[in-house]
Amino acid sequence: DKARQAKVAVGKEAHQEAREKAGARREARAAGRRRAAKREAEVEQQQQLEARREASARDAKRDAEKKAKREVKEEQLREVREAATAAREHLEAKKEAKRQARDAREAAEKQHRRAARQEEDKEEARRAAAREAASLE
Repeated sequence: DKARQAKVAVGKEAHQEAREKAGARREARAAGRRRAAKREAEVEQQQQLEARREASARDAKRDAEKKAKREVKEEQLREVREAATAAREHLEAKKEAKRQARDAREAAEKQHRRAARQEEDKEEARRAAAREAASLE
């Protein structure tokens, strides 16, 4: 009877130890899973951070390219405007030169006509004087 009790006690003790070992194993597995999950979360966070950095770099590059393109367009537009202004000023100067030449030509013709008329008047006065002199003789 005592031997059986001892056997049972040893069995109970072994069973208790087995339960404790199983609990410890279960706890170790859970801790391992927690560590793995934590590591996975850190890796995921790092990947997201890297993805954000890359996206930010892409955005900055795209913005820089857009800015450069816009500046090129603005420069071309400015050059076109300057060329148009220069052409307009050239045409205006040409028109002004033509007008001045016409004015000078008209003034010269007017002066010439006036001089011719004065010459005719002198000639007429001389003829009149000659007629007068002839009629007096």
